[in-house]
Amino acid sequence: GVYVGSSPVVLFSFVDCPWCVAAKALLAEELGALGYGYGSGEAEQEERSRVLRVVEIDELGSEGKRLRAALAETTGRTSMPSCYVGGRALGGYTDGDPVSTGLRALAASGELRGLLGASLPSQGGALQGQ
Repeated sequence: GVYVGSSPVVLFSFVDCPWCVAAKALLAEELGALGYGYGSGEAEQEERSRVLRVVEIDELGSEGKRLRAALAETTGRTSMPSCYVGGRALGGYTDGDPVSTGLRALAASGELRGLLGASLPSQGGALQGQ
């Protein structure tokens, strides 16, 4: 849909869901390691926002409910978070679609960083090397 193609990395999330909070932190860490705004300062968050779009579906009212239903149709999963990298559904934090094990396992194996690197603009972030 329109959200999935809006950024190299898109995370559908609930604001206070523990697995969603963990996924946001993990993605921030992995993107930081690739030169995209490591840290929690305003400049770092701005840098990350160029490549990571977080869609808090519980803040979208009825649009969020329609979006969650569309995600369920597309992925076969109704749980949050739901992460897409380069348009590919990777699943949630601890679970994924039939070909993914979720973000935590992908990060532990090093595969997540490779998927992110392949989906991001070829140059690192503006804050890289600072």
